[in-house]
Amino acid sequence: MDAAVPNKLLDLAVQSLLSNESAAIQALEDIPRELFVPLFIAAFKGRHRNILSAMVKVWPFYCLHIGSLSIQEAHHELLKAMIENLPVCPAQNSSPRRPKLRILDLRQVTYSRITCREVSTKSPLCFHSCAYSDHSITKIEGHLRLGNSGFETQSLRPVELLVELFLDGSLLQKEFLDLLMGKVEESSGSLHVCCRDLHVDKLCNYKCTLKFLDLKYVDQFSVVKGFLSDINCILSQMAHLQSLSLFKVFFRSLRKKDFKNFLSHLHQMENLKELNLASFYLKNHLEKVLKFVPPGLDFLCLPFCNLSSRDYQFLSQSPQATHLKLLNLSNNTMYWNDLEPICTLLVNLSGMLLYLELNNCFISDSARMYKGGMRDEWETHKE
Repeated sequence: MDAAVPNKLLDLAVQSLLSNESAAIQALEDIPRELFVPLFIAAFKGRHRNILSAMVKVWPFYCLHIGSLSIQEAHHELLKAMIENLPVCPAQNSSPRRPKLRILDLRQVTYSRITCREVSTKSPLCFHSCAYSDHSITKIEGHLRLGNSGFETQSLRPVELLVELFLDGSLLQKEFLDLLMGKVEESSGSLHVCCRDLHVDKLCNYKCTLKFLDLKYVDQFSVVKGFLSDINCILSQMAHLQSLSLFKVFFRSLRKKDFKNFLSHLHQMENLKELNLASFYLKNHLEKVLKFVPPGLDFLCLPFCNLSSRDYQFLSQSPQATHLKLLNLSNNTMYWNDLEPICTLLVNLSGMLLYLELNNCFISDSARMYKGGMRDEWETHKE
């Protein structure tokens, strides 16, 4: 038989189910496990809300990931339906097919499969589960296996929900947050919301909202408009941060307590790979920041930071800038004397740097000629 025939038969079976919503939902009790993933993909792409809701209730695998499926604004209703129907207590589901879903991952991750391969029925495995939080499945089930009396083994069924949050003040995001908080309350402590990517616009509007999140395992944190004192309170809870982006952050002085506390938090970020400080006034103080950044930094973006000649000189010699793959110094004034340390920096990075941005630096015509020679020297070292 032609190897392509089984795929065609599978497609026909999936489309047949999707064409009759009530029949598809009823068939979920009996169809083989192997049909769930292709049916889920087709139902998601076709925006079959009711079928997806029913599938979450009887999902026969340990985890469910959106993975590489494209998420548009119209898909948010599907995501909400999946959260609403996520079984967080055994009593919620009276289906003969007991739900096995423990991790619902609504992040758009290109390298993720819809479901991870199970090592065994007794010891399933998910590479994307939370590893750090005390409220994660791994930690709670570890306590249960050890017979910890602090957990109600009969009623507790720990479940994880992995999300990305973009708190921009929109009605869509407000509804999504309300849904998350309502689901957490409904679960009576069994649901653990894991936010890996957190982006906040106008932090002052969300200080109370963020209290329901466990921020310990956030990988990427971005703030547009906020006070450094408030950001410090959040950073104190982020022990495994890999990317930090701050735009238009307000603080009184580089010599005050808020800035010193910020440097102290930077010093604790051993996993930091990306640092973006846009419109962050750093004149003559870049040295203080970089000294507290781990040497393995990949991305460094410092636009609109009012950098000085002293800053460029330190940057050219800083061990924290020896492995950069991306460097953005745009919208910082550069004078003739600044080009020499910049040239030194680029030569040192010739084997690593992939992206360089030096836009709107007010470089004169004569400096551009020097810059052209500098580029030739950089290219020579790259070869």
